[in-house]
Amino acid sequence: DGFFFMERGTVDVYEQDVHKVTLYSGVTFGEIALLYGCPRSATIRARYFCKLWSISRTAFRAITSDFKTRRMDEKVNFLKKVK
Repeated sequence: DGFFFMERGTVDVYEQDVHKVTLYSGVTFGEIALLYGCPRSATIRARYFCKLWSISRTAFRAITSDFKTRRMDEKVNFLKKVK
């Protein structure tokens, strides 16, 4: 499971085999699984050819962890300069 950006295409969203919504190019989905590691709550079925970009929860956490570390280092270095 991961987070997806649909560059091109059309998909249908189902929850327990009940159609909930149709999504089109430019939308994102999967943010709950990405942020909280929850199991997916819906099924996505492509209606037409789709081009999707995705990021796994592991990759997302690595990127955000690296960013947080760099931000903390910047703040510590700034505070070291304060007299």
